[in-house]
Amino acid sequence: MSKVATRKGRRGGRFAAVLLLLCLVGILLAPAALAAETAQITLTVRQTFGGSDVPDNGAAYLLKPVTPGAPVPAGSGADGCAFTLRGTGETRVGPIAFTAQGIYTYELRCVSADRAGYTFDRKVYTMRVYVSNGSAVVTVTDGSGNKVTEAVYGHRFSSGRDEPSDPNLMPDPPVVNTILGTPAEASVFTFRLTSSDAANPMPKGSVGGVKTVRITGPGSAGFGTWQYTRAGVYRYAVSEIITGEMGYAYDTEVYVITDTVTAPNGRLEVSRVVANSAGHNVSSMAFVNTYKAGSSLLFGGNKSGGLRSAAFPAYAIPIGLAVVIMLGIAVRLLYKHRDAERLEE
Repeated sequence: MSKVATRKGRRGGRFAAVLLLLCLVGILLAPAALAAETAQITLTVRQTFGGSDVPDNGAAYLLKPVTPGAPVPAGSGADGCAFTLRGTGETRVGPIAFTAQGIYTYELRCVSADRAGYTFDRKVYTMRVYVSNGSAVVTVTDGSGNKVTEAVYGHRFSSGRDEPSDPNLMPDPPVVNTILGTPAEASVFTFRLTSSDAANPMPKGSVGGVKTVRITGPGSAGFGTWQYTRAGVYRYAVSEIITGEMGYAYDTEVYVITDTVTAPNGRLEVSRVVANSAGHNVSSMAFVNTYKAGSSLLFGGNKSGGLRSAAFPAYAIPIGLAVVIMLGIAVRLLYKHRDAERLEE
């Protein structure tokens, strides 16, 4: 073999060795180069402040990495990324840059300290970032493990002036009028709602803490609802007004409405109980009026149909006695005067 051929063989071997070495370096560096490709994300956080007032201060949050070594936004502290959001609105947290593939987990929570007037939403959101081939996918789950599109917090604030109660949510138990007997014509019956305090809230159409409704014959009617602006216990009575229709024995039942008003979440809520005179809770206020043809004017009755006859009001008896006594005195004076005139003759 010639020297020239030997030299060419050596050169070819060195070239192949260098080429092989470069391929090995490329294989080793390819994952590192791929991993060095950066992926970025930005998280959105929304909040609302319900209540009757606008808060002076906002809510503080902390985005804390759970995965050791997980990247955080620039300017974050040792515990994670802290930020504050004021009023109702949203903010963006980030960007967060990822230079290595993997799965990164974070937790987001409201860390505001409890203070007067504020009710903070304490949900904890879990955020997982899946990084691969230079791209990142984020999933968000709430405290119950449900997947959501973004983190939303609902806080409440009240400076002490609670939101009024909602009249649409107030029960309005009806007055139900039943007629026993067969009157020739339907009569009008009047029922009265009376507040224990004239300053208490009342439905529209009330005057001086009293509202009346009328029912013609048998039927039902409601007094309507109203709004509370202060917590407390409020009481009302419902009864029938005796209008003196001939032949009727009126129901003398009295129902008591007790409204307990509280503000568990900055808005007044009403818990209502309606009870009859026996103290039993009822869902409607029933009155039974009994008609008896040919009877005298009747002023009272009961639900068993028993009648309490009263051809004259109760005060007629003492007035009648007084009239009889006065007539007796007048007659006596007349007789004495006549006897005196006879003696003079």
